[in-house]
Amino acid sequence: MDPWTSCQFSVRCFFRVEVVQGYCSTVCWKQEPTPEEKMFDKKPASLLSLCFLVCVTEGLTNITAEPGDTVTLTCRAPSSSEIRVIEWTRPDLKTDYVFVYRKKRFDPDSQHPSFKERVELKDSQMKDGDVSVTLKNVTFTDNGTYECRVAQGQTDPLKHISTIHLRVSAGECVFV
Repeated sequence: MDPWTSCQFSVRCFFRVEVVQGYCSTVCWKQEPTPEEKMFDKKPASLLSLCFLVCVTEGLTNITAEPGDTVTLTCRAPSSSEIRVIEWTRPDLKTDYVFVYRKKRFDPDSQHPSFKERVELKDSQMKDGDVSVTLKNVTFTDNGTYECRVAQGQTDPLKHISTIHLRVSAGECVFV
C-alpha cells in the first residue's frame, strides 16, 4: 500500500499519514510528490494501520484549522458524577491554563493571556459530562497539543481524559 493518497476535494491534493513526534498526522501538498519523494517515504501498510490504531485508541484527536476559525476541543467526563475541576492545558505554556473551571465557575485568573476572551465551555451545563471547549479566532500561535483533565466527586484526583493536536495552517488543502 502506498502511503501517498490522492484525493479530490475542492482542491486536488496529495496526502499521506505519518507519525510526527509521536502523533499521527496527515501531511498535505497541492502538487504530486516526485517519484523520489514517494520512493523515500514508502512505509509498510502495517505502519499506517498502526498509526491509525494508535490515534483512535489513545484518545488523540487531530484538528486542522485555518486562522480565524472556531474549533471545538472535545472532552467528555467518564461518569455522571458532579464535575469538580476541569483543566485544559497546553504543556508548552508551563503554568498557565487554556481554560480552568473550579469551585463551580470558570477561573479567568489562571488563564494564559493569549486565550482570554477566546475560550469557553461548549455546554455551560456540562450535560452528559461534556466538558468540551470552543476556541475562537484561532491563530498560528494556537498550534500545539491540548490536554483535558477532569476531577469528579468530592475526592477524586484529576484524570487525563483526552488529547487534541491542533494544527493551524494557511489553507494548503481544503476539504469539503
